[in-house]
Amino acid sequence: MGVDRRSGIRRVTGTAGALLLLAFFYLLGLVVQMPMRVLVGLFPLPPEVRLEVGDDSAWAGTVESVRVAGKNLGSLDYVISPWKGLLGEMQYSVALDTGAGRIDAIVNRSLWTGTVKLRNVRGEVNAALFHDVLSANAVTRGQVLVELDSIALRRGEYIHAEGRGEWRNLVVELGGGIRFGSVDFEVRPENAGTLVELASRDGELLAAGSVFIDAEGGLESRIELREGDALTAAGRSLLNLAGAVDDGGILKHAWQLF
Repeated sequence: MGVDRRSGIRRVTGTAGALLLLAFFYLLGLVVQMPMRVLVGLFPLPPEVRLEVGDDSAWAGTVESVRVAGKNLGSLDYVISPWKGLLGEMQYSVALDTGAGRIDAIVNRSLWTGTVKLRNVRGEVNAALFHDVLSANAVTRGQVLVELDSIALRRGEYIHAEGRGEWRNLVVELGGGIRFGSVDFEVRPENAGTLVELASRDGELLAAGSVFIDAEGGLESRIELREGDALTAAGRSLLNLAGAVDDGGILKHAWQLF
């Protein structure tokens, strides 16, 4: 009698265990096949960011269109590490194809604080991307190389970035085009924002100065211009304008990035 009872308990326990295991794999399958739009609904993005997605798995796939403040940045391939969720964060490996180049990065987002951190941001894009993204009167040309080791941001509190960049063959199309040559950027955190120090190595106009990005997305720039090689009439006009507006050929400007 005792043996049959123990056998019955084992059968019930084994059946319950099997059902729990099946339920676990069923729920796991639902999560793995979860559409990306559901995941975005659970962990909403900032209001400026909109994604146009298909029925891909939440953990890997392609976002057909990434829009920031109404501007289309291109398509995004992503792979998510779901087990990071056990540590209270989501980790994405992303590749942004802008149609004018590609940028890769690893993105971590805290599920508790909303803090976003990017690592190993690497890529090269054509400056044609900025025609749609930036509300600039002057069209720019050239290739932009990005090598940022880290970016951390929490809007209204801080935005920190560190690394370097290079804008090759920068041309600002004012008065027929002004050549700034190649411009190097050094990026580092400063207070609650990020300071970008820049200097050009060649071109008809040589530029040196800085751009400060604050935690609210505001930018303030201070750029000194001086004559380089083979100065054109357009370059001379801009140099004269800088000297007329600010002493020493310095241009200052402030605007809102986001």
